[in-house]
Amino acid sequence: MPVAFLCSMINKTLKYHILIILLLKSILLNAQDINLGLRINEVSRQERETFSAIVNNTGASNLKLRNYSIELIGEKINQKNTFQRINIGIYAGQINQNKTRYFSINGKTITLNNTQTALGYGLVYGVGKIHSFNKLIFRFGVEMSGRYYTPWVIATTIEYFDTNNVNYQTLKFNDTYNPYYIFGATLLSGIHYNFYKAFSAGIEFGNSMYYIINKGTEIRTDELYNASGNLSATETESTQKNYSQWSISSLRSSFSIYYSF
Repeated sequence: MPVAFLCSMINKTLKYHILIILLLKSILLNAQDINLGLRINEVSRQERETFSAIVNNTGASNLKLRNYSIELIGEKINQKNTFQRINIGIYAGQINQNKTRYFSINGKTITLNNTQTALGYGLVYGVGKIHSFNKLIFRFGVEMSGRYYTPWVIATTIEYFDTNNVNYQTLKFNDTYNPYYIFGATLLSGIHYNFYKAFSAGIEFGNSMYYIINKGTEIRTDELYNASGNLSATETESTQKNYSQWSISSLRSSFSIYYSF
């Protein structure tokens, strides 16, 4: 994970410190112990492909996917080693895809570049049980979450090249999608090691079920540029969307670190 990107996400999360303090105050009263933590998750995937599935049509494809999440955790430990927690999170994702296709029948080439970005904010409430054995700490519980994702954009650029590899036409699409909401429930388990005084670090695993809601208007803008790079045509269209769906993820792992006081 790039350091600058991580610092930027932490900075955005800390801007909500007043809300965090108020929420934590409501659950941390009369606590036997209090833990403050940070949970980080990154999912990345890269795919490369060379293809010649069609006669006179060869090419290559490169896809990179990255999803990040950072959550600040406030956790109250009761006398019976049960816990309550509130998490405030930032969630970001990006997909980059590049494709090149060469048509040997006419010597022309088409390249496609596609970028998708999304940014969301979330609140998590969890309850569960903690078991300690020497320096090992085990957590088992349930979390209920809600997330809001800001309008996200898919930017696509298609370039056309002639037999002399000179660009003679460029087509750009910009798709702006609605804000959407995700509500979920997660079965949580984790193991941490008390590596230094009040600090412990480890891995948490989640099996989750999510309900996704997307309603509103999606807008698409098409722009056509000629060989000189001048805009020659443009078109905008809008589509009403109203859908919902269920999603399931299994054994999603996150790194987390806690400070106890």
